[in-house]
Amino acid sequence: LLQTLAWVRRPVPLMTRCRAAYGPIFTLRFVGGRRLVFLVRPEHVREVFTGDPDVLLGGRANAAFARFMGEHSLFALDGEAHRRHRRLLLPPFH
Repeated sequence: LLQTLAWVRRPVPLMTRCRAAYGPIFTLRFVGGRRLVFLVRPEHVREVFTGDPDVLLGGRANAAFARFMGEHSLFALDGEAHRRHRRLLLPPFH
């Protein structure tokens, strides 16, 4: 409850305090059982984004966004469906 209140009222000071107390990787737990893991160093973020997509399931983590972006949104997919949609979207960005 305290972490949720601190996040709602002043998220940046909360993250700064957690970084100082727990290091460059820390987890916040919110009311309702939601957990967020924060990565401070760019090399850690890079490791997550280049990790095995069959292990690091971003679609499952972003399930809450499916209500707003659609259940077939790139953010809500994992595995082969995610790869297929991503391949379709890449050419316009080059």
